Amino acid sequence: MYKLIATCPNDLKEVVATELESLGAKNVRTSYMAVYFEANEEDYYKIHLKCSTASQILQILRESSARNLDIIFSQAKRINWPQYIPSNKSYKIDVKLNSQNNEISYNAVDISKKTRLAIEHVFHIKNQSLAKVNLKEPDIIISVYIDQGRMTVSLVSSGKSLHKRGYRTKGHPAPIKETLAAALLKLSNYDGKETLLDPMAGSGTIAIEACMLALNKAAHIHRKKGQFGFEHLNSFNKQMWRQTQERTRLERIDKPIKRIIASDINSEYIEMAKANALRARVEKYIEFSPVSFFEIERPEESGLIIANLPYGTRLQANKDDTEFYEEHEFYQAIGTHLKTQFYGWRAALLCPEDAPWKSMGLKPSKKFSLLNGSIKTKFLIFEIKAK
Repeated sequence: MYKLIATCPNDLKEVVATELESLGAKNVRTSYMAVYFEANEEDYYKIHLKCSTASQILQILRESSARNLDIIFSQAKRINWPQYIPSNKSYKIDVKLNSQNNEISYNAVDISKKTRLAIEHVFHIKNQSLAKVNLKEPDIIISVYIDQGRMTVSLVSSGKSLHKRGYRTKGHPAPIKETLAAALLKLSNYDGKETLLDPMAGSGTIAIEACMLALNKAAHIHRKKGQFGFEHLNSFNKQMWRQTQERTRLERIDKPIKRIIASDINSEYIEMAKANALRARVEKYIEFSPVSFFEIERPEESGLIIANLPYGTRLQANKDDTEFYEEHEFYQAIGTHLKTQFYGWRAALLCPEDAPWKSMGLKPSKKFSLLNGSIKTKFLIFEIKAK
């Protein structure tokens, strides 16, 4: 069994824990900005391929005391580094020091140096050629996390951050991370079996993530060879990894059961969303249109309307296209349109924490406090009553 950590924003750890359990993770427990779990080898590869909400996955090598630098060096020496790191691969050490213990005098640079010396020592006594340090583009990242005198040494088995699906381009002023978009869909209980409409789609991230979920398409199925950290480890089981990829591709369905619609008042954003969907290879399953939310009638009797509501510069940018110059008027108009046009639907809306959302005149059935980057937000879910 692999001992693992999935890192994530602290407000999403329960969402991540639930997804990991659905993918076969065992002994799942949440901690600050992290979910600890275990997995056998088969599920280890499946989780890396399919987990849509975690930021990173790390494989734990050792947990120990870290009261001083001598102990850190001693504990790091107990790891059989050549078992994990091939001599022909490069590595770097990332240190995160989150200790509140004022008696600890060492810093991240000291920890990194002691860990590197321990690695070199183990390679030397094992008579192995030493793997090289590469601070810019390492094959393998070693994570050393220290909190209140305890140390966790891990390998970043996921490689680059899991929100980097590879389909999104730059250009939108307020993009939402792919991992957050996936989490919003799960908080909304979206499973692909109802019509979904994102009327303020921006660069299309929510609609694309919804389409991948509806197709049962793995979040990271298009990652290029070598982009997962585990692919560079001595323990990499190439045959099982290929089998996992093949099995996952076979699990995908031919097309979504229900419609997925993405619209935006800004036609440039719609073109951007189409291009992103093309890179994600789901463009033919999403209906795109450049239209204002306030001109849309409900396309079906029921469904889910989900949106990252514009605010700040994004709301200002649309002033020429709308009649709303005050936020409370904007939210009031949203509420009116939902009640008159989308009765029988659910609405799931992400807005800034201090937004005048009560102006909508709707009472949320569920409310979540989330961070969108550094912005404090509310994610509100409404049941729009039938006429």
